Amino acid sequence: MLKRLALHVRAEVSRLQSHRKNIQHYRQKKDEKPDNTFYLTLAEIRGENPEDTFERRMRYLRGLSPHLFEYMVLDAFCRKKKAVIKDHKSNGIDAILYMENRMHGIHCVPRLNGQISMILIKWFNHNLDKADLDIGYFVHTGRTPSGLYKLYNGRRVVHILSGQDLIDFLI
Repeated sequence: MLKRLALHVRAEVSRLQSHRKNIQHYRQKKDEKPDNTFYLTLAEIRGENPEDTFERRMRYLRGLSPHLFEYMVLDAFCRKKKAVIKDHKSNGIDAILYMENRMHGIHCVPRLNGQISMILIKWFNHNLDKADLDIGYFVHTGRTPSGLYKLYNGRRVVHILSGQDLIDFLI
């Protein structure tokens, strides 16, 4: 009888601890939910000169969680390009947007410090091919090699959005 009671108490304590972990996880997820203050924050980041301002803004973008960075990019597409989000998270493509009477694939790579690798762009191009999309946007916070802001591969076009173009697009 006493053993059964001890097992019951232990199970109840374990259930409460598990519930507490779920609440903490929910609060963390709730805190990650974006609000519209990041546009003011990104626009308000200033430095002593334009280069310093650029570096501070890129550091801010690299420090964001991947979900928040993706939300910022998708929201900017919806605001500026009048896009409609059709699908989300399929085949290595973060979002599929419908704009200008065509379907566009988007892949966001936050927290990239160095130069972008051609392998990542080829992988994204392959995913566009699997999803049968003609146009893609590869958005990242790293450095883009000179002359590689638009990549043509047969009928497929991959636009690369990074650096100052990315900051101007998000603000």
